[in-house]
Amino acid sequence: MLPHSYITLHSAFFKEGNFRLPITKFLAEVLTRHGVYISQISPVGMPQITHFEFI
Repeated sequence: MLPHSYITLHSAFFKEGNFRLPITKFLAEVLTRHGVYISQISPVGMPQITHFEFI
């Protein structure tokens, strides 16, 4: 059981989703505006957000 302030992320986030920590300000703002937690985004959805940010 994880402590209250921790979240679980699948390793696919880091490998296939090209996800890195710390996250960018853009990603933090997208998650905040839409009321979504990072653990709710699929590994397939992460590259779409990252791609949009780079474009």
